[in-house]
Amino acid sequence: SSADVPCFLTQAMYNSLTLVGTALWSASVVLFVLFARETVSFYKIPSASMEPTINRGDLILAEKLSPRWMPPQRDEIVLFNPPDSLRA
Repeated sequence: SSADVPCFLTQAMYNSLTLVGTALWSASVVLFVLFARETVSFYKIPSASMEPTINRGDLILAEKLSPRWMPPQRDEIVLFNPPDSLRA
């Protein structure tokens, strides 16, 4: 019978824990998305200017953290935002 089963949580405690757990999970997803947005980006190559290294239409996954601490090394591809006068 249900009287023999110990009940550690009341309904209010269960509801509170569910609410807190959902809020923490949602906050962690939002923080992960914001962190990922600031650390990695996808770029599609629109032109043939880097052939044969990078072909037109290639997708590149760029990480954005290492340039903050280390200068570019030989054989690395550097991504940058062009000045407004060069943007199409």
